[in-house]
Formats: sequence, C-alpha cells, structure tokens
Amino acid sequence: ILPTHIFGAGIAQVFLKRFSELWHEQDTNLRFQLVKTWSVLILLGLFPFTALFLFGPELFSLVFGSQWVQAGIIASIISPMLFANFVTGPSSSAILVQNNHKMGLFFGVNALITRAATLFYGAYVGDIYLGFKLWVIIEIVSMVAYNVVIWRSIPTKREG
Repeated sequence: ILPTHIFGAGIAQVFLKRFSELWHEQDTNLRFQLVKTWSVLILLGLFPFTALFLFGPELFSLVFGSQWVQAGIIASIISPMLFANFVTGPSSSAILVQNNHKMGLFFGVNALITRAATLFYGAYVGDIYLGFKLWVIIEIVSMVAYNVVIWRSIPTKREG
C-alpha cells in the first residue's frame, strides 16, 4: 500500500500543476483532467486495495506474524477509505486552486470532528471495529461531497 501512496503523491504534484494551469487559462478541459486522474488511480489502486480488503488479516499475519491479525482486520475495514483517498487525494488540492478556502476549512473541521466522534463511539459501545466502519462510511461520503464541490466549481464555458 505504501508504494501506491508514494505514487499517488507524485500524481498529486503533477495534477496540481496541470489543474492550476488549466484553471488560470479558464480551460474547459478541467473536468476531463479530473476524470482522467481518477480513472488512472482507480486502475492502479484497485488490485492492492481489493487484496487488502479481502485478505487483510491473512496478509498481516503472513508478513508480520500472528500477533498482527487484529491490525490486518482494521486494515481490511479501512481499505475502502484508503482506496477512495488514493483516488481522490490528488484532486483535493483543486479546492485551493479554486480559492475556495472556506469550503476547504469546513471539510477539514468536519473530518476532525467525525473521525474523533466515530472512533469514540466505537470505544463507547465496546466495538472499536464499528467505530472504524462508521469512520470509513462518513469519510467516503465526505470525500465524495468534497469532490462534488470541486466539480461544481469548474466552469463549463469560457468566460469573456
């Protein structure tokens, strides 16, 4: 999984540069750039994140030893969120290019509160796995909402 995130970070830098150039040129290919980036990352991340989802406990036990099974279970639970973050992570910088800092702050504060609340809730009811599952669901919904905001902020016609 680490190599995918290193690769994703490289793509994020290229995406930010290209998106910024297109944004300032008021280019109508911005949505295409988003879809292209997401598509490439889906193809690159699908196998490793699916493997982690399906075989997390077994993989962790095999690589790190039997005492790591619980970590593998948690990795399996959060793998859909990691995959969504891998796919949408590079485009998260688009909100800064769009100068939509208030929305970025809103989503940042929301993430901080919901992460703490879901994990606290899981611990409170005695089921930390439930806390992780709630965190994953809320985080994926937030990522989708964040990218909808970015998508809707992209002009579809050239101004001027």
